[in-house]
Amino acid sequence: MKPSKSRRQMLYTLQRRSKSWGWTFIRSVFILGFSFIILYSPLNMLARAFMAPQDLYDSSVLWLPKHFTFINVEISAKALQYGKAYWNSLWTSVAATLLCLVGLYRLEYCYDLTDTAEMKEIIREDLVSISGFPYHGEVDVLETATLKDRMFVLYRLEQNGTFERQGIYQFQRGLFGGYRFRSGEYDTCPIVNTSLIQIGRQRYLEIYTANWPKEAASFRVFPGYRPPAYDGEEEILPDISTLAPVYEGTAAKSLLQV
Repeated sequence: MKPSKSRRQMLYTLQRRSKSWGWTFIRSVFILGFSFIILYSPLNMLARAFMAPQDLYDSSVLWLPKHFTFINVEISAKALQYGKAYWNSLWTSVAATLLCLVGLYRLEYCYDLTDTAEMKEIIREDLVSISGFPYHGEVDVLETATLKDRMFVLYRLEQNGTFERQGIYQFQRGLFGGYRFRSGEYDTCPIVNTSLIQIGRQRYLEIYTANWPKEAASFRVFPGYRPPAYDGEEEILPDISTLAPVYEGTAAKSLLQV
């Protein structure tokens, strides 16, 4: 006679629980055993460190001393020169830490943007590492703007006297001077960006435009992902939107506002 379905289910559940309890018991035995083996020696030395000499020879004293004393610690400190060893370890650790900090800081904030020529070279080296950018192009820094610890650089790239593209670079100044690279924008199409950036605890609206048509006299930026409108002697890109622009400016020169 076969057992009922409920009985088979109960036996199966009991079997699974028995296996689980068995493995839990075995793991607990191993963990407790290893813990005792690892911790026994340090705890035994710690207990004996504060025992008087008569307690060390008393077989009835195992863990808790009858005569608590610091004489063993004092003798060890004098013999091993704890004070001198402590200060040697302290200044060695501090010196090594400071050297690592200085080296890593110099590696991270390695740009000196006080020189325009060096700024151009930094941008050019970064641009030629990107596929499609001319290796022998000349970089011209059009404008720079500083906001707290950030520097925004608007540049123009030319090759053989021919305009190639414009873009913007963002650098961050370190606490002890020097700058590091934060982000870069490069495109051959008109670049218009209106984005919020977080600097410290404040948020700023960054607005810039570049690579507009040469015959354009002004531009308008609209919310969303709509293209900008450029105006000249004739409507270059007619604006069919009835929305109010979020920004209007002149294209007489490169613009960078933050």
